[in-house]
Amino acid sequence: MTRAEFDDVCVTLEIEFPISQTSGRRTVLRNTKVGGNPNSFHLSGRGRDYVWDSGSRAPRLARFKRRVKGLGLKLVAEGDHDHLQPLVG
Repeated sequence: MTRAEFDDVCVTLEIEFPISQTSGRRTVLRNTKVGGNPNSFHLSGRGRDYVWDSGSRAPRLARFKRRVKGLGLKLVAEGDHDHLQPLVG
């Protein structure tokens, strides 16, 4: 999945769900400062972190997971936020 394709599917999710991006493309320095994986998808602009804008994500989670997978993305729940990246490199 190209960065442009990734951007497009993320915008689709941002329209469909009450989520806000908290992290996108990172420099190596920023990635290191936040404790990111040295091979992070954030470094190529194909990783994004999101928080839910209102209420609990629990009632929406099953639908969100199905939609994410259907768009070719992988969802990684990281405690205080959700991370999205392509299913395949």
